[in-house]
Amino acid sequence: MSRIKGLTVLCCVVLCSRITCAGQTVMGIDELFRLADENSTSIRSYETGAESADEALKAAKAQRLPEIGISLAQEHVKTAVEAGYVDFMTSFSDLRTQEKSVELADQNYAVVKNRYENDLALLTDMLDASNMKLSADLALENARINVVYSYYKMKYLSHTL
Repeated sequence: MSRIKGLTVLCCVVLCSRITCAGQTVMGIDELFRLADENSTSIRSYETGAESADEALKAAKAQRLPEIGISLAQEHVKTAVEAGYVDFMTSFSDLRTQEKSVELADQNYAVVKNRYENDLALLTDMLDASNMKLSADLALENARINVVYSYYKMKYLSHTL
């Protein structure tokens, strides 16, 4: 609000000085604001302050941007390594689970085989137990492969491969 009062007072001063010095002259609103802009020290100081602030901001950005880029890259690598480590540990727990699954499938196959030999189970029961055993063995091998894959993925992400 004080800025508007200052501009109004300045316009009045300029207008009065024009009238008293040169007689009556008719001025448009654009010329009046142009004269006010030219003669106002507060507007000039505001403009130079804004320009110097813009220059300081540009210099600070130029200095800070490389640091930001490096910190973002470090954060990205850190996050990727942590995710790789979680995958690696998960693959170990999957491996233990699959080992237990193979153990249970072997026990089931032995029981069904014993029943089949004593004519207490059908051939389809024997085939089902055999398929479950093969499926568990395959899942165990996949879990072992996943452990190796997770290990090398983590080494790659940490740049130690």
